[in-house]
Amino acid sequence: QEWVAKRFHDIGNVSDTVSVQENQFEVEAEGQRLHQLHDILNAFIEHAKKNKVKIAADIRVTEFKIALEIPENHPSPASGVTAGEINALSEDLQYISWLLEPMRPRGIEPTKWSGTMQHPEHNSKVGDTLTSFVHFAYEWTHQTVVFADLQSE
Repeated sequence: QEWVAKRFHDIGNVSDTVSVQENQFEVEAEGQRLHQLHDILNAFIEHAKKNKVKIAADIRVTEFKIALEIPENHPSPASGVTAGEINALSEDLQYISWLLEPMRPRGIEPTKWSGTMQHPEHNSKVGDTLTSFVHFAYEWTHQTVVFADLQSE
């Protein structure tokens, strides 16, 4: 299986750069969100079964891995990190974090089910299931988590 390595280049901070430490924090946080999403989706599926509600059966959370690049002399060009930035860190933090996800099929645009500022209405089993799931997650987490920017292949 081919994987895509992702790191953060824009986190909405004042500067246009993301430090090695900020990237490490964001990659870890994204992994935690994906894990939480997986757990809540399983609770949603069980809740639907218990209440005999038919939902789309093929909804899943992407697989992911967190990888660490430990530069020997220079960080990889893809990281966008300079040797000086890595060398300025304490020895135990001289690595670059990457979030790995399976590569999506080439030439297929993802279907976007929601955005960060909107949750559009859908007239499909998958769309209705995802809208219900987002509401379930909000209630299940005691109104502390809202999932947005849901996509599928």
